[in-house]
Amino acid sequence: MNMARSVIIVVCAAGLVGCMDASGNRVSMQEWWASRTEKKQPEPRSEKPDVEAADTADSQSPTQRPAQNDTRLASQQERPANETAPRSAEDSPGAVRADHLVVDDEIIRVQDILEPLQSRLPTLESELSTDQYWRKVGELIRQQIIEAVAQHLIWRRAQETLHDELKPQLDKAVEKMEKDRINREFGGRETAYAKYLSKHGKSRDEVRERLRRSVLIDSYLRDRLLPMVPLPRKQELQAYYNSHLTDFSKEGRREMYLIDVPVASFLDLSRPMTREDERIAIEKARGTIDKAAAALKEGRPFADVAKEFSYGLHKDEGGYWGWITQPGDANAAPLQGHWEAPSRKLFELKAGESSEVIDAARSFFIVRVGEIEESSRLSFQEAQPEITNAIRQQRFIKLRAEFLQKELDRSTIGSLDAFVRAVLNAVPTQANASAGSGSDQDAIPSRSPKLKTDKAKKGPPPQ
Repeated sequence: MNMARSVIIVVCAAGLVGCMDASGNRVSMQEWWASRTEKKQPEPRSEKPDVEAADTADSQSPTQRPAQNDTRLASQQERPANETAPRSAEDSPGAVRADHLVVDDEIIRVQDILEPLQSRLPTLESELSTDQYWRKVGELIRQQIIEAVAQHLIWRRAQETLHDELKPQLDKAVEKMEKDRINREFGGRETAYAKYLSKHGKSRDEVRERLRRSVLIDSYLRDRLLPMVPLPRKQELQAYYNSHLTDFSKEGRREMYLIDVPVASFLDLSRPMTREDERIAIEKARGTIDKAAAALKEGRPFADVAKEFSYGLHKDEGGYWGWITQPGDANAAPLQGHWEAPSRKLFELKAGESSEVIDAARSFFIVRVGEIEESSRLSFQEAQPEITNAIRQQRFIKLRAEFLQKELDRSTIGSLDAFVRAVLNAVPTQANASAGSGSDQDAIPSRSPKLKTDKAKKGPPPQ
């Protein structure tokens, strides 16, 4: 490696530590990162740079994919990810080690940085271009390194603020964060989460301890920094409100219950259809929906009637479709295709009211409204507390990042340059992840977005 061109962390005579540029000037990590990302465009993910080129700092941008190195994680495979290895000459501050970063008397490994980001990478890879992807990954890695270093540096100070009465609240926060992640990334499956942790050499206790540190550090920084954040002026509040109107608006929506009797349900599709077949099928479908309408007039519960007479979706749930949102365009239908007509009728009825028989799309429908939530928008006066919190949060995040940067600059850590390349080198692609999954499929977080509906919160069927 050309040490004259690489960026390393050095200890100054005054005891301060910082990133040094090629001319020997002390710069912040942000400036160091920016100077390296501007040098060269990222290479395509399918083309990996030469191994020798990866060791030359002035030929490798942090947003480029480093050369694959089969031995880069050797020390990780020998020891658990969070275990502090015995210190050696190579682990002294300033040592050039690609597989871990030395922070004072502790070690941060490649997987400690990469693991919290892995669930986001497949989505980014599918949504962004090659250049955009690697730039984003590089930025996420930089942020994660700062967070990881800060946790080591601030943890001891933050821990002194933890009193016995706060420990139950901390435990609840950690439990919620872990549960949210299991639901979000592993479909709520505890076994899949356990396999994932085992595959990456981590235990749940280790992960929970990392979350505990994260929550406590954030609380510590808020107590210390938030009082320094000034309240926004009224002009700032108004500007924010005008540019975020959709955030303060709520579209109207209604619960939909539907009896659906398609003509096709009474046709024998295994043979050619005649006009007589179609006529008979229409008569049967019409007779079925008329029986359903009569049952409703007799006072039978809608759900029971739907289970008996409907042939459409959600028959077994009593025809319950969940919440249907009213479109912003008055000419647009809430639902398209087969269900366009009944979904339009839904927004013409009152709560608890059922429609007459609707003849549309070669089917017969009866739609019923459950609960109704009308559209609304918070006024500027009503939104001011929320806007104030949002602006203060933005300013707090900026102040927090600056504080952590200063802490990092004062720390004694190993070679940042080599470590960043190692983390980038360990970033998996979708192809590699799929090829290596095998029987460990359950240990891989969900890679495709789940279909979200409003049906989750199902109320009792209307009577």
